Amino acid sequence: MRFPEGDHFFEDNAFHWRALLSDPRLAYVATPVVAHTVGDARQTTAGIDGDDSEKLAGHFPNLDVIARELLEERAPAHLLREFANFLSRSKWVVTRQRDAHLRAKFARVLQRTARAFVAAASTFSDADLASELEDNAYVTFGADAAPLLELSVVIPTKDVGATQITDLLAALTRVPLATEIIVVDDGSTDDTVAAVEKFREHHANVYLLRDAVSRGAGRARNRAAPLLEGAFTVYVDADDAVDPQALAAAVRGLPDGADLLFSPYAIDQRSKTRSMWAVDQKAYAAGRAAMTADARKNAALALTNYPWNRVARTKALDGVQFGATRVHNDVRFHWGSISASRDVAFLKFLAGQPEYLPKLVLFPDTLINSSGLDLLPRRSKLPMELARSIWVCDEYWSAAQRAKILQTLSWIHGWRFDHLGSSAQKKCANDLLRQSPTVTWATSHFNWQVGRNIP
Repeated sequence: MRFPEGDHFFEDNAFHWRALLSDPRLAYVATPVVAHTVGDARQTTAGIDGDDSEKLAGHFPNLDVIARELLEERAPAHLLREFANFLSRSKWVVTRQRDAHLRAKFARVLQRTARAFVAAASTFSDADLASELEDNAYVTFGADAAPLLELSVVIPTKDVGATQITDLLAALTRVPLATEIIVVDDGSTDDTVAAVEKFREHHANVYLLRDAVSRGAGRARNRAAPLLEGAFTVYVDADDAVDPQALAAAVRGLPDGADLLFSPYAIDQRSKTRSMWAVDQKAYAAGRAAMTADARKNAALALTNYPWNRVARTKALDGVQFGATRVHNDVRFHWGSISASRDVAFLKFLAGQPEYLPKLVLFPDTLINSSGLDLLPRRSKLPMELARSIWVCDEYWSAAQRAKILQTLSWIHGWRFDHLGSSAQKKCANDLLRQSPTVTWATSHFNWQVGRNIP
């Protein structure tokens, strides 16, 4: 038994259903055992009746987890019916939404979740699950499903300023694809949120999620994941510049057999544009020349763990998370998105185009940080995050890919566990690594020792 990972609301729902699925012998007692507090401002659920209601999107990943496990275990009819009823009762997360635009999105996501569960269960059960789904004023389970969009773009932002976020949004609305844009504000105190609100008045495809307290870009991106409605997903930073035509070309360039397409990027450093880092140019060339899926994945693992250098099939990202650390929260996404993909591809250039698509992604010199020293006080959780990143992907890696992962770990700014985090965190991370098949493989091949050779 375990709780699902991620920044989700009501994660105890998944735990509850896992317990029921294990077919336990149940008993009930009349005497109260626990007095549970509700309505306290310190609780996770505080504010969901007001401005924080949009965070209830975190309920959807738990519905997905429960549905997947019930279907995989071919649960008995009474559990299938009860969960269909539970899906129907989940309309309350839709009803709580104050923003009508966002409420409609919540309704579509719940509708799709329920329909997919009923359809999948019908392949092995005769239970009448559709009769458990009851409509309300905002959710009509039997209505025609809205067509999927082509592209979802997620932008985490914090104090980037009105001009920069408006320029980025304006560029993204010119992408010649059916596109939705989800801005997740991570506690801005300047005019960023006001600028997004103003932009939304004239663009129905732009959504805004907010957090009063900054929790980091990784968690901000995770908040948008349950609400994605595009067939493809791209993550863009708020201080990037995006060429709309180049982005559309990247989306259309994803081959049918691959779930992830890597694209070249440019760097705007001191107002001068240059091509990708040398290490990424080398990895990119290796990926384009590779002849097998494993070889292409190996090349992708050598790329810098940027989240914005790839287009992904949204379906393939189901369950792929960003980390919770301030630094390198994209390591888990980098490895997780590669491991979750059937195959990866590297964007091919059309005749007449420059070798590097100009301004596909640019970032200013102020954010280029080769040492990360300014973030030193914030990286105490990094050892645990790196250990978790290995652990969640372990089952996917081949021997060559495991070697590449460990090489990458050794390279990340030369940081070592003994330089980072509390002693308790380092011990926990080391314990996690000792259980990892990847590290077990490394210790047998290289005589590496956890805590000494593993950074």
